[in-house]
Amino acid sequence: NIGAYFPQIMQSVYFNYQDYAWEFQLMQNLTTDLWSGYMGTASSFASNINTGTLNMIDGWVSAQWNNTYSYVMSPIFNSIEPQANNDQYYYFYAPALIIKVMAMHRVADAYGPVIYSAYGQSATGGAFDSVEEAYNRFFADLDTALEQLDRFMTEFPGSAPFAKFDQWCGGDYAKWSKLANTIRLRLAMHIVKADPAKAKAEAEKA
Repeated sequence: NIGAYFPQIMQSVYFNYQDYAWEFQLMQNLTTDLWSGYMGTASSFASNINTGTLNMIDGWVSAQWNNTYSYVMSPIFNSIEPQANNDQYYYFYAPALIIKVMAMHRVADAYGPVIYSAYGQSATGGAFDSVEEAYNRFFADLDTALEQLDRFMTEFPGSAPFAKFDQWCGGDYAKWSKLANTIRLRLAMHIVKADPAKAKAEAEKA
């Protein structure tokens, strides 16, 4: 009832869900990669009206927002968190938080303000966080996830109840801790120019 949702949300961070390679192209290659100049095209396409020529095409630009909220945020909020955010199944909650941060920081980097801390609180999704507010919440959620991982590994050393649902780390919570701290370091580097003191503190914590 909880673990079955994880393969989908794991595959939807970069969107290789159900092997739809074209969805990843929309979420990454045809939007931020072209816009920022990380990729280029050998010839014009879409009548030369595309992100490579700094023109926004809604179906491309909206893909990362729509897919992340539909395939990551929604199942975590509606199916995983209600059951896992308690003492009985808390060991499922830590990976969900890490995946949520991993997916949503990409959305914040691409779009700016995001619906994160208030997600699900209204019919339209919830109030927007500024990028600063979202990043502060990302760091806090990583703290919570790491605390819960440490607690489980201390209470149940060698146990891997998450293994059969875990496509990334095989149920190894020590690896999930490393992943969380890798993401923390990545986020810290993203805010070096905006908040040097917090960036330094989070990088050292990682």
